Amino acid sequence: MKLKPIEFLDGHGLFLADDLSYLTGAGAIGKSLSSLQLACAVALPERDYPETHWLGRPVRRRGKVLYVSAEDELDVNHQRVLDIAAAEMFEARLLYNLEICDLSDVEDKALFVGQRSYVKKTLLFRLLENTIGHLKPELVVLDNRAQLADIDEINRNAATKVSNYLRALAKKYGTTLIVLAHPSLAGLNQKTGNSGSTGWTNTIRNQVDMRKPDDAEADGPDDGRRILVSQKPNYGPQGLVVNVKWDMGCYRCTDRQERAGSDIGRADKAERVFLRLLQIHNSQNLFVSASPSSNSFAPKVFYGDPQNENVSLKSLKAAMYALLNDGRIANVAHGPPSKRQYRLEVVKCNF
Repeated sequence: MKLKPIEFLDGHGLFLADDLSYLTGAGAIGKSLSSLQLACAVALPERDYPETHWLGRPVRRRGKVLYVSAEDELDVNHQRVLDIAAAEMFEARLLYNLEICDLSDVEDKALFVGQRSYVKKTLLFRLLENTIGHLKPELVVLDNRAQLADIDEINRNAATKVSNYLRALAKKYGTTLIVLAHPSLAGLNQKTGNSGSTGWTNTIRNQVDMRKPDDAEADGPDDGRRILVSQKPNYGPQGLVVNVKWDMGCYRCTDRQERAGSDIGRADKAERVFLRLLQIHNSQNLFVSASPSSNSFAPKVFYGDPQNENVSLKSLKAAMYALLNDGRIANVAHGPPSKRQYRLEVVKCNF
């Protein structure tokens, strides 16, 4: 059997292709605009635009797009598209592959209804599925989850069912489905982007959180800076950050573009340094963890080590995941089942 490779819709590797992802963030943070930018980049015809970009990186899939807006009126989205076209210098009239569905004035716009753990698909969901089946879009954006799911969001079974229904929809029709969602106050304060039950994020394979950078003043003027954080990536490193800033009607990536070939040898160095520091720490019984939520998260511990040879935190994270995938290090369980703990250990070392 030939295995299908894991693919992403965008060049940053934030959104899984042919699967469900959540894009979370506070109200007015920029989720709708940034996702509409992605929609435009996917929808532009390859014949006229052989390569299109989203936030500084080429998009990897091109085709029809369905953008469902349950809050912003059609005129608002049309103006955004015109602003994006002016900023990115393409002809808006060529966006014939982009379908924007306006549900802002629809009283009953729920795709799902239910009480407690009971969830039922509505006629509007059937209409959405039929539309996707007819259009066969590469990308579907649903803005937003609170408007489209009239259920008890803190009920784990209900949240799981909705996510399962949406993910099955993406899989059935081979489309990338991005659902916009607002975090709870706890999700905002803890910078997780979560809200309601853990069933929302436990079911999906990918979550991206959009928020202001850590150094932005909470009560200060908005300078337009945002970060997109890969909050839950099952098929990539956690904590990938894309820095963007609002400029002339759209968001632009502010991360420095590296010159071709500048990363040659960098991954090997990071892996060598990671292995050496792991051996040193374990020999001193200073055990480290692979869990990003742990105080002993290995990349952070090694980043602060004076012997890290100036390897960046991002490179150390990438090195850890690469070494785990290669089997050169392992997450080993220790202690009795009631107090089971895991720590990283070297399996084999070749430096």
